[in-house]
Amino acid sequence: MSTDALVLDDVTLTYGSATAVFGLSLTVGAGEAVGILGRNGAGKTTTLRGILGSGVRRKGSIRYFGEEIGGMRADQVARKGIGWVPDDRRIYTTLTVRENLLLASRERSGPAKEAVDEAVAAVPLVEKLLPRKGVQLSGGEQQAVAIARAVVGRPKVLLLDEPAEGLAPIIVESLQQSVIELSRSGMTILIAEQNLNFVLGATQRVCVLDSGREVLTCSSEEFGNSPELQNQHLAISLENHGKRR
Repeated sequence: MSTDALVLDDVTLTYGSATAVFGLSLTVGAGEAVGILGRNGAGKTTTLRGILGSGVRRKGSIRYFGEEIGGMRADQVARKGIGWVPDDRRIYTTLTVRENLLLASRERSGPAKEAVDEAVAAVPLVEKLLPRKGVQLSGGEQQAVAIARAVVGRPKVLLLDEPAEGLAPIIVESLQQSVIELSRSGMTILIAEQNLNFVLGATQRVCVLDSGREVLTCSSEEFGNSPELQNQHLAISLENHGKRR
């Protein structure tokens, strides 16, 4: 088995007749956390959807631990072990948080309670929310539940789409720590995000997209220490980390 969790090789992604990502090549090692950065419309979310096989046409090669998945449907990709947290969260608002997690646990083997306990341990913010219904949760709380729900399935790779968007700083900090711990546990994580602080604190590398094309891939440390790179590629300055949406 390949030691690389994801390998995108010359991947082009289109919606209808519109091309959103052009010839992207990106490798994510097993257990690595990588952030995809870029302005609005840069192709960040489309890249995640392309990996998952959700709503886009794909050209090029997408390999998951050496296996080609570029022609698979989203449900087939998910069964391979790729978890997905979309930006709209999609939790069941009429169910309690515990019920949301139990429902997700049906998709994996083993005791349901054990699966839920593991997810709560991975995302501690969820513990106090278990008896509450989804409709009673804030946006940040829903995001925490969405991440925990994905973790219930024990994915090898977790795709996160704008996990920090519009959330209170205290929630962002808590979710960032959860992502860090998941990465330390060996889970491979790919994050599409505009909150620079969140990405720099949770990842080892960043890939910057501009108008659907990769313009830079480097270590998170290098990007975080270079206001020049940030201004060139994201049009922000160091003191504005996390403020751009």
